[in-house]
Amino acid sequence: MKISLVAAAMALASTASAWGKKAGPVEIPVASHLQFSAVAQIGSNSDVEASDAGFFVANTFINGEDVPINLVFENKEKDPISVVAVGGTFYDLKTDKVVVSVQGTQVGPIKVDSGKTAALTHQFETNLDAKVYRNVIQVYIQYGNEVYQVHAFDGPVSIVDPYVSPLSFKFLFAQIVLGITAAALGYYVVNVYAIPYATGTYGQEKKPVRAKPVVPAGSGVKTGPKGYDESWIPKHHLDQEKVKVKKRS
Repeated sequence: MKISLVAAAMALASTASAWGKKAGPVEIPVASHLQFSAVAQIGSNSDVEASDAGFFVANTFINGEDVPINLVFENKEKDPISVVAVGGTFYDLKTDKVVVSVQGTQVGPIKVDSGKTAALTHQFETNLDAKVYRNVIQVYIQYGNEVYQVHAFDGPVSIVDPYVSPLSFKFLFAQIVLGITAAALGYYVVNVYAIPYATGTYGQEKKPVRAKPVVPAGSGVKTGPKGYDESWIPKHHLDQEKVKVKKRS
């Protein structure tokens, strides 16, 4: 009975969120008549919890990071009360319109006995534009056979983008890729535009260089018995060759 009641209440809350704040009777009522309080501290540094982006800052969400929300509950009713879910809504700070709403993330249930307190650390991840929003954090409780909501936080919060360390692998890889791309682009610009422009040949078509034909033997060129053209050899070298031939004979 408890599980079905909570599931039905969460479904109604999601339907209400889809239609906006004025959803009529399907909204889960606020437990203003109960002596039960919930206080949320966003991004607390009390436990020195760190992430890749550094230490968390109070009332600040980091996009893409699981930011801790420390919740403290106090029950002053005669009967125990159970915390069954946690939700949150972000509003535009100027127009007060709903930007995004997360209803009914089930937890526990965490039983808080009469006159006792309990604590819960809940994590929430954002992916919104980096600016200041109004944030409302709701805690859903079950008292008897009824489900109510209690506001644990209502105030401005900052959403920031994650800090990227210059020594991180992603940053270094991105710099290498950008460096290679810039070098290739620079090489292309220098060779295609800069050098031709500086030498005055930019825009001119390169004329093809024709290879000189090789003249075969017997085509009008006088060759000696050794098969090469003797016309370009100095005469005294030829005379010396002739004298050597006579001496040998």
